[in-house]
Amino acid sequence: MRLLAVAAGAQAVETWRGEAGPRLAPGIAGARAVSGRVGAVIQLPSGHGQDLEVVARQFRAYVETSPTRVYCLPSARAVARRGVEDVLLRVLRSLAG
Repeated sequence: MRLLAVAAGAQAVETWRGEAGPRLAPGIAGARAVSGRVGAVIQLPSGHGQDLEVVARQFRAYVETSPTRVYCLPSARAVARRGVEDVLLRVLRSLAG
């Protein structure tokens, strides 16, 4: 995982007990709300050159992005099927592309 993070240009990859935005926590308007889901956040440097919108579209069910962060919050179903680590590895592979 560390090698993929380096290849993706990540400054940090951390466990994150998430606040899911409105798209990942439907029915919640406005500010981010605690969802109780566990995932990861990938921190990228400013000027990273990654197209995070493509990553967000590719992993629509469990990724949200900001200009320098990728929030990976897999659903309980995805975690049961694949595990958080597998979902994170798939996102990192996409970033490392």
